[in-house]
Amino acid sequence: MDTLLFRTLLWLHVAAGFTALLSGLVAIASAKGRALHARSGRLFHAAMVAVALTAVALSALKGGRFLLHIGLFALYQVHGGLRSIRNKSLRPAPQDWAGLALGGVNGGLMLATGNIVLLVFGGISTALALTDLRLFVRALRGQALPHLAWLRRHIGMMLGTYIATTTAFLLTMMRDLDVGWLHFLLPTFIGVPFIAYATWRFTRRQAVHRAV
Repeated sequence: MDTLLFRTLLWLHVAAGFTALLSGLVAIASAKGRALHARSGRLFHAAMVAVALTAVALSALKGGRFLLHIGLFALYQVHGGLRSIRNKSLRPAPQDWAGLALGGVNGGLMLATGNIVLLVFGGISTALALTDLRLFVRALRGQALPHLAWLRRHIGMMLGTYIATTTAFLLTMMRDLDVGWLHFLLPTFIGVPFIAYATWRFTRRQAVHRAV
């Protein structure tokens, strides 16, 4: 029974991950603010929630913390990315605090593993949680937030989720190969500069449109 349950969850996990990779790519490539971007983004969010939940279940059945931490890291980011669109004021609701707690706790646990890949993702998750905390506190106090903070957060969180998903995909495809940890950090090395570029490009475009 456990074997059947494990295989079922594994297939669901793989199917959700594959859906996330495809829908995320469509969301990245499609025109921002258009229907296709919104639909593919919602599908990406749903697929990533399924990925994270099945990762938790698989970890509970067979053990192994690596993909569990990556799944929870992606869940924190995709949740924050969606909330940034739905709550542009960034004034935190209970679900925002829950996401912050998930990112902070999971980040700390990843740092405690000593694994080089999880150290990188743990550092990123902890830094994102601290950034969220500062934004939430400023929003609660009625202080001015950085320019287009909600859009910056949306771009960073969603693209960060895609990086984590790509990393997990590489881990699955190359788990039997002795390729070292560097290959698994390659999506991060490529993706982080792309996040910086996309943030600059789209926040700058928004500023220009408002000025015209």
